[in-house]
Amino acid sequence: MVRLFLLTGVCLTALMPMAWAQDRVAVRTGTHSDYSRVVFDWGTSAPYDLKQVEPGVLDLTFRKNAVPDLTAVEKLPNVSSVEKLSADGENLKIRIRIPTDSKYRHFLIGDRVVVDVYNSATGAKAADAPAQEKPAEIAKAPVPAEKPAAEKPIVTPPVAEAAPTATPIAPPIAPAPSEQGAAEVAAVPAVPVAPVEQGPSVLEQEAARIADPHVITVSSTEEMGLAAFERNGYLWIVIDRPSLSVLPQINGPKKEDFTPFEKVTTSEGGIAYRTRMPGTATIEGEGGGLIWRVIVSPKDKAVEPTPPTREFKSGDDLRGGSMVWAMPLVTKNLTITDPDVGDTIMVATVDAADQFAGSERNFVDFEQLNSSIGLAVVPKADDVKFEKRAGGIAVTRPGGLALSRMRDVTQRIIEQKTAGEIENPAATDPTKVPRMFDFNRWMMGGLNALHDNQHILLAGMADKDKSGRVQDLLMMAKMNMANDRGQEAVGLLRFAETEMPDIKESPEFLALRGVALSMASMFEDGFRDLNNPALKTYPELDYWRAYAAAGLEDWQQAKKLLPTDMTVVAEYPRRLQERMLLRLAEIALRSGEVKAAEAMLGMLQKEQQHLQPWTVASMDYLRGEAHRQNKEYAKAEEYWKPLLTGKDDLYRAKAGLALTMLQLEQGTIKLEEAVDRLEGLRYMWRGDELEAQINSRLGKLYLDQARYMKGFSILRDAVAMSPGTDISNDVAYMMTDSFKNLFLSDALEKMSPVDAITVYEEFRELTPDGDDGNRLIRRLAERLVDADLLGRAANLLQYQIDYRLQGREAADTSLRLAAIYLLSDNPNPVLRVLDKATTTYANLPKDDSVNQKLREAAMLRARALSDLKRVDEALTILNTYPPSPDINRLRADIAWNAGRWQDAAIALQDLIVDQAIVAERPLTQAQADIILNRAVALNLAGDRVALANMRERFGDQMLKTSRSKLFDVVTRSRTSTLSSDRESIAALVSEVDLFKDFLDTYRASDQPSN
Repeated sequence: MVRLFLLTGVCLTALMPMAWAQDRVAVRTGTHSDYSRVVFDWGTSAPYDLKQVEPGVLDLTFRKNAVPDLTAVEKLPNVSSVEKLSADGENLKIRIRIPTDSKYRHFLIGDRVVVDVYNSATGAKAADAPAQEKPAEIAKAPVPAEKPAAEKPIVTPPVAEAAPTATPIAPPIAPAPSEQGAAEVAAVPAVPVAPVEQGPSVLEQEAARIADPHVITVSSTEEMGLAAFERNGYLWIVIDRPSLSVLPQINGPKKEDFTPFEKVTTSEGGIAYRTRMPGTATIEGEGGGLIWRVIVSPKDKAVEPTPPTREFKSGDDLRGGSMVWAMPLVTKNLTITDPDVGDTIMVATVDAADQFAGSERNFVDFEQLNSSIGLAVVPKADDVKFEKRAGGIAVTRPGGLALSRMRDVTQRIIEQKTAGEIENPAATDPTKVPRMFDFNRWMMGGLNALHDNQHILLAGMADKDKSGRVQDLLMMAKMNMANDRGQEAVGLLRFAETEMPDIKESPEFLALRGVALSMASMFEDGFRDLNNPALKTYPELDYWRAYAAAGLEDWQQAKKLLPTDMTVVAEYPRRLQERMLLRLAEIALRSGEVKAAEAMLGMLQKEQQHLQPWTVASMDYLRGEAHRQNKEYAKAEEYWKPLLTGKDDLYRAKAGLALTMLQLEQGTIKLEEAVDRLEGLRYMWRGDELEAQINSRLGKLYLDQARYMKGFSILRDAVAMSPGTDISNDVAYMMTDSFKNLFLSDALEKMSPVDAITVYEEFRELTPDGDDGNRLIRRLAERLVDADLLGRAANLLQYQIDYRLQGREAADTSLRLAAIYLLSDNPNPVLRVLDKATTTYANLPKDDSVNQKLREAAMLRARALSDLKRVDEALTILNTYPPSPDINRLRADIAWNAGRWQDAAIALQDLIVDQAIVAERPLTQAQADIILNRAVALNLAGDRVALANMRERFGDQMLKTSRSKLFDVVTRSRTSTLSSDRESIAALVSEVDLFKDFLDTYRASDQPSN
């Protein structure tokens, strides 16, 4: 299973912030004598990018989201602030502010990212205090266990920003499974789990130690002898293995002051580099065998050199002597011609850094150069000899050197360790491209011989020291890589790293591990290793960087990294060609470069009879895609249709998806048939990004059918299947865009209100931010009000007021919400909602619009108080406004509902006056209702005189209305009132809601819906 670029939960980056689980990152700081340090401790792999966006401002962007703990961060002499820029759910972004003229460096140490800022040249320097760092008490996030090595395809939709001329393809290639089982390597020792480090790691200690000095590192996966010396302002590094393909690596605060390393020809069996040093310094060596360090520092050496001793032949007081250095670990004698002086330098390389001659010495017959590792001398005569002897190295002449005599010394004798290797022409020929891998030689007879070869190496490990054992482990890893066994190679490399932790500092080791991890589908870790700064100058790694980037579904970056020349891959063993060319061809097709992809597939076609069945299926699928991009649709179907009935389940699913979408686009199948096909494909291939791709296409088709719940549910599943990948981000964007279009278009009117609110509540996290989101919620609320779903509409508007809206917009929405609460007979929250709106209006400049809103708020408040049985407060509010039809109507309604019949009658009389009723003109229905209501109020108030006047004044006009009978019952004399009349009057009282007309105006929003 592919290890994904981000290991967090489902990350909908385009959506509203949600409470997804995130890593926690401990951040600690430290003050050193010349620099300040900030450390981000992830507890797991943490790829990152750092750039200076402007002088004094560094932006550090990680490729996963997390919650940083900044509580332990204190203001440092060279760091004024460390702040988080990213929002929750986004990839973590940190801004670090430093002095504008300070230099800085950054590096990755295991799962820690370190940023050092050196003292400003003009500002105050860091306090001269011992280095210390303050750890944050945060538990590290657990590192997920590695998934099995089952290799399945990765699927991603086209990236919107790429916009190639041809539409990128959907499903890519599955890597080849291993042909041999784990039993073949049963004899290989199990890889122990390295203990959790307590305190700073080896690399972190080294990084702190070299803050002042500069360190030149020379490392390899095979033992080598080395010498280092100075001459005429140059630092020379001589290596006894000509096939070394990695240049010396220099690190330090002023590494740019050193000139680039210049290769100088040596005698057979070695290679030399030199660089001009920026000034005087002490040169000291460390390490040996696989990893060497040459430290350029102002400090004195900590190790004493090997002093020379003099040997003499008896009877010769003037000559007959030899100068001998007791260096038992000398590996080779080499000669170099100084390109500046033209003379010869004789060099002895050694196997350990403690074997060195030290400061320069001048003799009659030769000159000893300042040698920090091994020995270098310049002869002053043509017959001076430089000889390897048992226990050391000697300088002599046929007649002896002219030396002063001294006592003989005892010589140490040991067995010398040498490592021979067939020379790589690219390592010694500067006209050829530097190569890192010799897979053809590493095959060592292929898979058939791999088992025996491994047993031979394992059998000899018991008699070797640690360095020898590690070298054999690395050789076994190389053999497995060359035979396309990535998982086994990763295990061997991890075992080697456990045996010798510092081996991970070697660029050659990082290159091997990066490729092995990529072969094993651990693309994130592999891509990180391959992009180590020490490996930037090796073009061969671009093929593998592109391969790993494609495995991470980062197709745009894969295209940028993809070399145009496939010569290097053409020289790989066939099994690796199958793996590489298929993936690289897919990268080209996703970029619309059909000719390049066809050329790569053509390289495989030459040996099709020897290819694996899955390779042939993959080639057919990609050839079909090439024809599709060339608009040769019939030929594309010719390649894809046979795959539908083939034995390879992966390519049955891929071809089924591609063919279905092609035929749907061409109109040869209908939408319903396409949906049925993709429903079947959902269960053909499960558990990786191909399933996510199928689901994303199927979900979109359901949306096209207006089956929104089904469509959005399937799209959500697609995101969950591939969190953190391009396909996840693309599907998330599509979901958000489709959700917005649904609720902001006419499609909302075609949905039932129940379906609309169901879809919204199920997928409300898709609501966009800003004005679009506010308009979406408002339109949905109005749709619910139209359907009398007042409670749900109120919940939507309450959410807007509480979390989304501010100012005048929030106040206007509050009035709407208060009316909806009253319409739904829920007066309790109305006063709270109106308080917020009134406060906002009171702080706005007064104009007619604001005054009108304040008046509306007062009327709504009075009605709510009335419903809460606080009648006097309600009437007091209304009495502050001059009489008007709506005020009179509300006053009458409040008095009516409270049973204050005399007050209701007075208010209703004002309404009758407002109606301007003329005796000669017929009554309208509304006028008749008001007259009838006042008659009821007078009847219940017992005002028989006023009631008689009403009967006298309006009796004839009321006879011509539908209310005539009721008016007669209410206004007849007391003596003739029957019990049935009282029942009629009671029914009239319960039906009257004089404020209903005012509230009904709020059933249709006065705000635009779009």
